[in-house]
Amino acid sequence: MSKYTKIDIFLIIGFLVSAFAFSLTISNAYSKYNKVVEMNEFNKNYKTLNVNLINENKSEDNNIRKKDVKNMNLSEIISEIQGIGYKKIILSPLETQIEVGNHYYINQIWPCSAGIDIRSQNIIKGRYLTEEELNSNEKVAVIGFGLERLIEEKNGKNYIKVFDEYYKVIGILGNTEVFKYSSIIPIKSFYFIDKPMAKVDFWENCTDNTNIKENDSNINIIETDIQKIPIVKYLFRNVYELKNSLYQVIIGITNLLLFSYFSAKSMRQKVAIMKVLGGKNKDIFKEIFLKFIKVASIGIIGGLILSNFTINFMRQSFMSEYSVINIENIALTSILILLISIVVSIVVLFNVINFKIMKEIR
Repeated sequence: MSKYTKIDIFLIIGFLVSAFAFSLTISNAYSKYNKVVEMNEFNKNYKTLNVNLINENKSEDNNIRKKDVKNMNLSEIISEIQGIGYKKIILSPLETQIEVGNHYYINQIWPCSAGIDIRSQNIIKGRYLTEEELNSNEKVAVIGFGLERLIEEKNGKNYIKVFDEYYKVIGILGNTEVFKYSSIIPIKSFYFIDKPMAKVDFWENCTDNTNIKENDSNINIIETDIQKIPIVKYLFRNVYELKNSLYQVIIGITNLLLFSYFSAKSMRQKVAIMKVLGGKNKDIFKEIFLKFIKVASIGIIGGLILSNFTINFMRQSFMSEYSVINIENIALTSILILLISIVVSIVVLFNVINFKIMKEIR
């Protein structure tokens, strides 16, 4: 490092901080982007079913009177709506917590009566639920790869806790953001399957549930389309971590520009000599740009190594929302830093050519 000045070292640190912040932000945004795209792709095949067993009648004074139509449990409701033709249904996903030591982890439960629309290559270990299992009350589950660390081994078999019950894990899903921290279980295995319900929401597969009969049962069913989630709105309004990452990027860029300013001042004498010797502005720009590329490359490599270490640590230690450092992350981070290098080089060029040459030489 003896050939680098203190300013160069600080400039390398500026690039490192920027590369680190960019890489983390890209990883976070990439994970969120994949999740919302996958969710929109999934939602287009489903509609919501709002099942209501309560009649609402208005009296003469406009007061709403509620009257139970029928005392039905969840199992009976499922039989009713499947009899109408809604064969492939999912109980609206529920969340539960799994306590491990002093930490609590979210487990999103998807009770379903038929196979959820997932790509077959998503199964990375084991297998998916069979039709027989999906229509039974057997306590078996397919889980997302984010929950793999929460598996408990008993008598040589793997189990995961769903509310206060243990389900045998028969498969693990990978290559998914939507089901990363989810458990897919047979709907009839749920612990409150025999409890009376006044209202319940389902998701129904509108592509396969095509032979729907007229509803002449004693339950009210409202079918609603699932709205597409706006990607940009999801990323910038609903993602707290992404906002924090953007603040890191702003700090990184500010830090980089600040060190670049001092670097420009330190280069004035060298540039003055180049101009006296007949150097043209394009030659000076080339010299400045090559220097920034050199220190930027060191900073980018250091930042990517640091972000990769950080992300791997967070993915292993916590349920993080970061994707692994892939080629897209590396390429985008490098391009952004190089663009900054070009902008900084231009700023530095205008900074160093507007001074008194003889004063700087002295």
